[in-house]
Amino acid sequence: MNMFSTSWRPPAIYRILRCVTPIYKGRAANEFVSPPVPPAVFEGTSANVSLLAGMLVDKFSWHLPIYRQQARMKAAGIILSLNQTTPTN
Repeated sequence: MNMFSTSWRPPAIYRILRCVTPIYKGRAANEFVSPPVPPAVFEGTSANVSLLAGMLVDKFSWHLPIYRQQARMKAAGIILSLNQTTPTN
């Protein structure tokens, strides 16, 4: 099985979604075939659209600083470092 995880956030709740896709082995070619993984919002991240949208709403509509969002995520069991949530130049 091909497994990957992505983050998803309904209002006030954080959940880790695990998507499992089957892997098939072709008889004639002896190669493994799997359906494509859904594309990430940003290259190299596992954050879902709803998680990023929720962070943007918290930041710009509710004026909640990133460090407070990190504290809420940490209380929910999701550990993010500051450099994962702030842009780099």
